[in-house]
Amino acid sequence: MLFLATGILLGKQFHKIKQKQKVVYRAFKQMRYATNNETHFLGNAPTPFRLINLLPGEVQGIVVQVKQVNIRHVTPYNPSLIQTDSGYALFFRYDVMSSKSKVTPFFPSIGVVHLNDKFEQNDQEFKRVDLQTDYAEDPRIIEVGDQLYLFYNDLDQNFGGRFMSLANLNKETYEVNYITALDMNLQQTEKNWSPFEYTDEHQTAHLFLEYRIHPRKLLQLPNPQTNDFLNITLPRNASFLPLAWPLKWGEIRGGTPAKKIGNEYLGFFHSCFTEENGLVWFTMGAYTFEANPPFRLTGISKHPILFRGIFDTPVSHTAPIDKRVIYPGGFIFEKEKELVHVACGENDCGIKIVTMDLKKLKESLFKLDN
Repeated sequence: MLFLATGILLGKQFHKIKQKQKVVYRAFKQMRYATNNETHFLGNAPTPFRLINLLPGEVQGIVVQVKQVNIRHVTPYNPSLIQTDSGYALFFRYDVMSSKSKVTPFFPSIGVVHLNDKFEQNDQEFKRVDLQTDYAEDPRIIEVGDQLYLFYNDLDQNFGGRFMSLANLNKETYEVNYITALDMNLQQTEKNWSPFEYTDEHQTAHLFLEYRIHPRKLLQLPNPQTNDFLNITLPRNASFLPLAWPLKWGEIRGGTPAKKIGNEYLGFFHSCFTEENGLVWFTMGAYTFEANPPFRLTGISKHPILFRGIFDTPVSHTAPIDKRVIYPGGFIFEKEKELVHVACGENDCGIKIVTMDLKKLKESLFKLDN
């Protein structure tokens, strides 16, 4: 009975949200398109005031290519990416419509598909990763030593909210070896923890987590089979750096697993802000941090990384119409060409691989003094 009552209540709430979205959509269609300088590069999306006068990454030399990724028989989004012997493995979220869901009219799931070196699906169909839940969202895939871990968030069906989990996967079949629920009990909904690998002077690999990028909070997970963290202590001046980004483009949230490139780590994050008309915009930035503990931030984007055609994936399937989203979830470093290929979800119903020039990207960052 409790589940039935909860389902009816959530159904009514979902209906109200949809009605609100229709109002927002009418306002969206009536907006004038900004044409200042290069702002028309946002494709069919009216440019919000906070993004006016920002140049696309192509003009700055940062973005060198953008490729839409299509997966057969599914509407994929919020991807993460690792390299394989034959190309890439792309992990992604997709939604299956169902009247049996107690929360929304669909079940979110995580799938995996093989891509060739051109980021195109090969002859194999995608497969669902069996995480023993019908509510897995937003994968981050990472290799630590010889182990493969999938991080995602799951629904707490007893108390509401969401919590983080990791699954240890077979590196060949992507079958699940074990699952560990991760919880700090700091807030009811936990999302967007960003894992990274640290290799010490003895060449031993360790699993670390960026619980928050800023204010900075880091954790180490010595044994991935247990929910037992070590806190990484940072000086206060390194945790509470005065950054301009959150004031203009919203709270800095986790994105891709960071990778060590040269003498520091590189990662990509997302943030969001809401316009007066109710439209929500998710943007992407890059950051760097020290190669060794305590992993203090060393650089951050001065403004969102944009590109021509950003936000132009047509809103469809389960995507909300009152959001425009770019959501980085993983990247590959191509050392020979000094390129990074960032897998991004777009508008909660599409995937793009945004290829960037590493040198130009790092030159564009604001350097932080610790």
